[in-house]
Amino acid sequence: MKTSEKFSKHMTVGFAFCLIGLIAIGIFQQKSIQDIKEISTKRAQARSNSYEMVVLENLLTDAETSQRGYLLTGRESYLAPYRQALNEIPQSYKDLEERFASQPSQHDRINRIEVVMNDKLKELAKTIELKRTKKTKNALLLVNSGDGKLYMDELRTLFKAVDDEQRKMVSSLSAEMERIVSLAAAVLFFGSVIEILIVGYLLLLLIRRQKEREFAIYALGDAKNVLEKQQVLSSIVIETQNEIAANEDMDPKSIMDLVVRLSTNITGSDGAIIELVDGDELVYSHAYGAAHAMLGFRIKKAGSFSGLCLEQGRALNCKDSETDDRVNREACRKVKLRSMIVVPLMHRGSIIGVLKNYSAKPNYFDEPTFNALKLLTGFLSGALGKAHEFSEKKAVIADLEKAKAELIVSRDKAEQATQAKSRFLANMSHEIRTPLNGILGMAGLLLDGQLESEQRDYANGVKASADSLLRLVNDVLDFSKIESGHMEFEQVNFDMISTLRDILKSFSFAAKQKDLQLSMTVATEFTPLIKGDPGRMRQIFMNLIGNAIKFTQKGSIEVIATQVSEDANNVVLRFDIKDTGIGISKDVVQNLFQEFVQADVSTTRRYGGTGLGLSICKHLVEKMSGQMGVESEPGKGSNFWFTVRVLRGQAENTQSENMSPMEDLPVREKPWRILVGEDNQINQIIIAKMLEHLGLRADIAGNGKEVIDSLQARPYDLILMDCHMPEMDGYEATAFIRESQTIANHKIPIIAMTANAMKEDREKTLASGMDDFLSKPLDKRKVHTMLLKWLKHLNSLETV
Repeated sequence: MKTSEKFSKHMTVGFAFCLIGLIAIGIFQQKSIQDIKEISTKRAQARSNSYEMVVLENLLTDAETSQRGYLLTGRESYLAPYRQALNEIPQSYKDLEERFASQPSQHDRINRIEVVMNDKLKELAKTIELKRTKKTKNALLLVNSGDGKLYMDELRTLFKAVDDEQRKMVSSLSAEMERIVSLAAAVLFFGSVIEILIVGYLLLLLIRRQKEREFAIYALGDAKNVLEKQQVLSSIVIETQNEIAANEDMDPKSIMDLVVRLSTNITGSDGAIIELVDGDELVYSHAYGAAHAMLGFRIKKAGSFSGLCLEQGRALNCKDSETDDRVNREACRKVKLRSMIVVPLMHRGSIIGVLKNYSAKPNYFDEPTFNALKLLTGFLSGALGKAHEFSEKKAVIADLEKAKAELIVSRDKAEQATQAKSRFLANMSHEIRTPLNGILGMAGLLLDGQLESEQRDYANGVKASADSLLRLVNDVLDFSKIESGHMEFEQVNFDMISTLRDILKSFSFAAKQKDLQLSMTVATEFTPLIKGDPGRMRQIFMNLIGNAIKFTQKGSIEVIATQVSEDANNVVLRFDIKDTGIGISKDVVQNLFQEFVQADVSTTRRYGGTGLGLSICKHLVEKMSGQMGVESEPGKGSNFWFTVRVLRGQAENTQSENMSPMEDLPVREKPWRILVGEDNQINQIIIAKMLEHLGLRADIAGNGKEVIDSLQARPYDLILMDCHMPEMDGYEATAFIRESQTIANHKIPIIAMTANAMKEDREKTLASGMDDFLSKPLDKRKVHTMLLKWLKHLNSLETV
């Protein structure tokens, strides 16, 4: 199985397990909630039953108290509570009987309560009647007989027995509820741990995949450099060929002078010499550059590097005279020669001398230069042998034209390699951003849920790691934009201090994990309201503060904001990011802001990274008319500082970068209907949940054809369209919608969703007929901002 297929399989299986686990946990939690609701209802009913018994008992007590007052005073007013009790007791008993209908164990007690209660009411009614008929003595005798007291005692005993039974039921139901809650918490905990472990494993796969792709990028970069150099050398050789062809004299001397001059231009060497054979010596006959002073100089063939070239009949490359045993080391030291290329010159099939190019620097001539010089010398050797014959000159020109064509092909290949790099970066962005969207989305859903503190820490850790990986991808893309000159800046009003606070808040979790103190100090004269690009400023701080936390094991990180100068329209601001980390040695600082450079190999192994972050930051700062530098000492921490020149901002238009509260989406009588075109199941879940949290209803279509079918079946207000889908992709679907006569709302707003993040990807989406662009990974705030913009627009159209 291929590596990419194996990776895709592992990712698919992992996400499937994550999804199944989430669904299983959700179903179990839903059942637990339902059981708790049922138990709570039963428990509340049992408590209510006890209360109803108290009500009935109080009514009987009120009736008895009213009877005694009447017997003692003979006043009818004392019978008012008795009459009220007589009216309410039947309904109260009926309610009690209905409540206990589902409890067979209480039926006998309830029936007995009815019998005894009726006897008590009869006894009360009889004594009252005797009092009314002036038979007070008989009434008192009946009361003193004790039957009424026995009735009440028995009723109280029955009420207590029923109440005790209800209390036991409440206690039992409470214990059952606690058991269900404990079980649900355990399932949630262990399920979350398993989910986090799976996500962690997938993240490790992604990191491994990322490292493989970084290696490929480095290899591609090396290949690109070689091809670019070959392209330059090819252009010079082509120009050389044209110059030779234009030289009508073509005498041997002019050709040899041309050889040394053009070979020096091709190689960039200190000088070039043609050494011609004269017996057992070599004579410096033609020279250019620093070698011009050596004209007429003679050396012995035997023991010299040039003599070895003549003996072997092939070109030789000495990378360093101090380590190459083939050269005369002492002679090289006298003329300050460290590296050289020696190529044999041919005339009518015989070697007549050598062409030598040399430099005072070791390892100066690389392989492309070596090959280009051999190629050029071969052409010129042929031209030298045929210089005095016109026909031979034409043949030389033909050979040169052929070589020119070959070199043009090489140049075209180099240009194709550059284009391949751009395509590779776009594909890499898409491949990495697609699973990253799933990881960040799922982590967001976990964090939106009810998690315990430890579980939330795990989920925050997953999200922080995924954010770090996303920053690596963005660094590579930004580096490509810088190379191609496509880096763009916006100019908006914003509050720099609020933006800094938001950035520090986003790093609070990472600092807390390492027990680091993260703080900010702002000078009193600092101007917070500025006009510039808050996204690029945020990118600089994210890199510098992220590095400070990465390379600091204990202590603190402090951000200091000061104002250097100001005038009527501009301010120059300075920011210092100080840490107490590992520090940087002085010999490394001078190269620290170059691409793909880190402090040392051990740092790379221990802390990771692409080595692009600081280089990108320096480019961004310079684009904002500023400077960047570092002050550091190993073991005592570092201070990365930079300045920027920005316009003064206007208070009424300022904006905080990311953490302002989200504005409510516009509402209308008819709910908004959103159609989502997305083939990835994980992304379907994520975008559906995001829209659900924003209070919107969404339907899902798995490809462009399903999007069109859904539009033809029912009306929608807006489409979120993935660009890459099977059967019919987002571009084709958009073109069909815009041109369709069967879709009623063929001007419906279409917002592209794609993991490709290059400038040309955005231009392609807009050119295809889409209205706006969202790059993955998606987050709730980006989606909310985009929907707010377009739903407001639709609302305004409806109210016109």
